[in-house]
Amino acid sequence: MFKNIQIRLTAFTLISLICFLTAFSVVSIIQTTRQVSIGAQRGLSNLFDKVDSLDLKELDFKNNPINYEKNNENGANILRRPNLIFSNNINIIIKDVNNDIVLQSDNDFTITRELDPFFDTLVSNSQRHFEEISINDNNYWVLTDYKIIDQELYIVHLLSNRHLENEMFFIYIRGLVMIWIFSIIVLGLISWFLAYIALKPARTSWEQQKRLIADVSHELKTPLTVVKANLDIPISEPTDQIKDHLIWLNNAYEETNNMTSLVNELLTFSRIDAGQEKMSFSQVDLHELLIATSNKMSPLFSQKSIDFSTSISDELLIQGDYHRLNQLIKILLDNAFKYTEKGHVNITAYKKHQHIFIELSDTGCGISDEALPFIFDRFYKEDSSRSKSGFSSGLGLSIAKWIVHSHKGQITVNSELGNGSTFIVKLPAS
Repeated sequence: MFKNIQIRLTAFTLISLICFLTAFSVVSIIQTTRQVSIGAQRGLSNLFDKVDSLDLKELDFKNNPINYEKNNENGANILRRPNLIFSNNINIIIKDVNNDIVLQSDNDFTITRELDPFFDTLVSNSQRHFEEISINDNNYWVLTDYKIIDQELYIVHLLSNRHLENEMFFIYIRGLVMIWIFSIIVLGLISWFLAYIALKPARTSWEQQKRLIADVSHELKTPLTVVKANLDIPISEPTDQIKDHLIWLNNAYEETNNMTSLVNELLTFSRIDAGQEKMSFSQVDLHELLIATSNKMSPLFSQKSIDFSTSISDELLIQGDYHRLNQLIKILLDNAFKYTEKGHVNITAYKKHQHIFIELSDTGCGISDEALPFIFDRFYKEDSSRSKSGFSSGLGLSIAKWIVHSHKGQITVNSELGNGSTFIVKLPAS
């Protein structure tokens, strides 16, 4: 499902990118063509202003001598050196008012004949004419205007060959295409990656939801089966008295308590995920809280012949939620109670460097190295056979971690399989 969404997001991004790049390329080409046209017209206009005499002495011929050759066909003076006016791409043709050639920098008279319409246009409009034409598969910018040379009125044609200009333009187009293709590939990969990152929270939430449903179903299945099995016995003996089946009824009652605990923990996580679980902070003395909670739990350890001891410093003040901190201590003590069958459990609390440390150690079954990274995950239980002291939902330590983080603290565990565990809580002191 999420892969299809990722593909759609990437496709949408690429389509938008293609539209943008296409629009950018079209605008860029139009603007470049316009600037080239303006530049060519300005350049030819500047050259036009330098045409002052028929011998063109003032023009820059790059120190090339000017040799004239009389053309017997039309009597025109032909400039035999084509390197006129700053580059090889410029040709000049000067005509009199009768459209007869007076001076020409190229002996190609095909060009001259193609310019006859420009002569007619200039005569009819009496305005400078600038246009692009194609002659013999070559493109030219042509500027035509009247010019007074040596006190005579002439018509001057300036032609700029666009061969080099076209080559540069095609290189520019190829560059745009390469950039276009490269951008599509690179930004396509980036879009795919960003779509993956954007969907990661939703994917994680979806996976958590599926896992939650599977875990809840699994966790409720066993207690419901136990309840049903224990209630089936008295139901199958309707003539018996209740006292004859108290053991089965007590088993069913205990399992309903387990299910109630599980549902309450699930509701807590539901409110946490929805951001609805708020804390009420006030100054809390952890010394008093730890002593009170330890005194309540001490009889449970005595029943299992476990040595329970405390070492709690005075005035362990913290800004926190009293009820949640109480819940944290109960979760850690209950965890030690469940997984310790003999030996001792010790709780230590002290202040160090503006932090309060709570350490709870036991001599229980311990935790394997493989399980340590996941011990605070929801519903994680390394081995259900480890605990012989009742039901475990696998949510307690996850709630403990949330409580500690909500108080801007840290919780870690050191453990060795078969040699017990030590949970360390670090909280900022007030």
